[in-house]
Amino acid sequence: AQADILRLETTLKTRIEQARLEAEQTRIDAERLSKLAQEGAATAQIAEQSRTKAKQAEQILRNEEVSAEQQLSQARTTAQTATKVLRSAEAQVKVAQQQVAAAEAQVKAQKALISQTQTRQAYATLRSPISGKVLQRSSETGNLVQPGTEILRLGDFSRVKVALAISELQLAKVRLGQTVQVKLDAFPDQSWQGSISLISPAAEPQSRLIPLELTLANPDGKIGSGLLARVRFPQADAPRVVIPQAALQSENQVFILQTHKNQTTVQARTVKAGAQSNNKVEILAGLTPGERYVLRSSRPLSSGQSVRLSVLSESSSQP
Repeated sequence: AQADILRLETTLKTRIEQARLEAEQTRIDAERLSKLAQEGAATAQIAEQSRTKAKQAEQILRNEEVSAEQQLSQARTTAQTATKVLRSAEAQVKVAQQQVAAAEAQVKAQKALISQTQTRQAYATLRSPISGKVLQRSSETGNLVQPGTEILRLGDFSRVKVALAISELQLAKVRLGQTVQVKLDAFPDQSWQGSISLISPAAEPQSRLIPLELTLANPDGKIGSGLLARVRFPQADAPRVVIPQAALQSENQVFILQTHKNQTTVQARTVKAGAQSNNKVEILAGLTPGERYVLRSSRPLSSGQSVRLSVLSESSSQP
């Protein structure tokens, strides 16, 4: 609005100056023609017309001045109104800024409250280093606990242990890694294969029994704790199967020789290997005494493949 006033003032001044020059020129012309009319050099009619024209130019000048004043007054009023609108808008902006600052303070306070709540929640969240099942709850919800206080007791049942004790007379008949048969009274129609994982070096002082531990695989979590187990050890005179370590292929496989109608083939069989010593390995399961197996071959073998025995193999009891 102020810029409009400046432009309007410039325009009006130009128009007033033109009107003033026109009025001045017509006045000079009227005076000159009046003198000429008195001297008889011009007619009275021409002198009268020049005076009329001068009066009209003077009137136009006054009209321009009045109009300019009115237009400037109206422009100033518009500028004042715009100034008031500007100040009102600035006041509204200031109020809005104050509201935004108050809202930001509330948001900051809420964020601090959320952070505090999350921190408290983190203190209340317990994370176990293992996956398992809850065996016992030592504390209830709402109780105040201190560091080191037992809250839950967890158990990992992916593998279970069977604790038992044997007589010192049976100690020579057992060894680490030995496979034993385990039956549970809770599941009378099932049996499991376990292995001896611990033989205590010290007997119990009172009973003179040797503590043992067996390990059972429990992938489905069917076996729980506190069950009664019955363990059957292999007979002492059961023959041990020991083969050269070279006969044991990758993934604990041994190629068994089978002969049918004068044709010899090999079949891959997975076995359970035990202790190894002097380039020999004990086979705990998967191979029975008397079965023939491949010790070495001139090329890779596959299950079902026909083979031809070497002269040494045919003349020897061991293929």
